[in-house]
Amino acid sequence: MAVKEPRRDAGDATPGRRLPAVEGVEPDVIVYFFYNDIRCDVCLRLEDYAVEALKTHFSDELASGAIQWRMLSMDDHENEHFLIDFELYSKSVVLVEFEDAERVRFKNLEDIWDLVYDKPAYLEYMRTNVLDFLGAAP
Repeated sequence: MAVKEPRRDAGDATPGRRLPAVEGVEPDVIVYFFYNDIRCDVCLRLEDYAVEALKTHFSDELASGAIQWRMLSMDDHENEHFLIDFELYSKSVVLVEFEDAERVRFKNLEDIWDLVYDKPAYLEYMRTNVLDFLGAAP
């Protein structure tokens, strides 16, 4: 039985690499993907499915900048506070609402780990959670 070593290719996981931010627009919601320097196949799948769900179901919001995608490394010292702020323990997708550039609320989509081997369920989980999050905005 072969053991697959984790990939260490975090250099290609720079913020906005997969979904560029709309310049000059303050987003209503930022969808963060928190990762670290060890990028295994499952970790990359978590990221890919999240991006696919946003592109498929929220392309208008992405194009307008109302929703923005950001990738942040949990290994960067400047991002360590997010571990506490969002109660992170591993790679995560977190929805964050902003009002006047201030964080109002957040939701950690913890079930992505349970759904990583069921792509349709993962995409639907992302879709419904983002819709619910947007719908709950004041």
